[in-house]
Amino acid sequence: MQSAQTELDFINLYLESLSSKSVRYGDDYMSRTLPSPLRIKRVPHQPTFIEEKAPTSNTANHAAANDDKFQVIIKLLKPSSQFTIGGLSLSDTVHQLKARIYQQQSSLAVNRQRLLLKGKVLADQKTLAELSIQPDAVIHLMVTAAPAAATSSSFSTSPASPPNVATGRFGISAQAEQKLSSPEFWSAVEKAIMDQIGESDAQILLGKMRASLNA
Repeated sequence: MQSAQTELDFINLYLESLSSKSVRYGDDYMSRTLPSPLRIKRVPHQPTFIEEKAPTSNTANHAAANDDKFQVIIKLLKPSSQFTIGGLSLSDTVHQLKARIYQQQSSLAVNRQRLLLKGKVLADQKTLAELSIQPDAVIHLMVTAAPAAATSSSFSTSPASPPNVATGRFGISAQAEQKLSSPEFWSAVEKAIMDQIGESDAQILLGKMRASLNA
């Protein structure tokens, strides 16, 4: 081996000397032959099936949504105020909504309520779903005037008494005073008052009226 001038030269010379020497294997050495790439068994391709999920039925979702309760905001125009009505369903009608308003605000008779949404009057027979009323929607409420003409005409159908004729104890004519004891008169009065203030308040007021007349 030639003398090495540097450490790197020594390493190179050593490697050259090794590569020139023959390699001997022992008797127990067994050679291993690598398989040819052409002999590799190909695995057949298995098609992959992707299970498609059935689309969710919009009808079922809509039915589930109908069961959800929600509330709306009732805005009274005169006098200016507002309140909420909760526990509503899309299947409720406008008339049922008016009844709920009367339960919460007894001064607002059902037949005097006029509900509006975006300037459009809501028909009593329509459902909230048909009118596309959303939760927390603002519904305006107008209170119509009491039917004064119908109320006055229901008290008596007889001709009016002549003016300045007062022969009864209440300053009215004897004919008018006689009608105070008529069941038809009180039935007409009761119906007129119930239309304005409701059944429970009407019974209280009628009782006080009868008591004052009998005093």
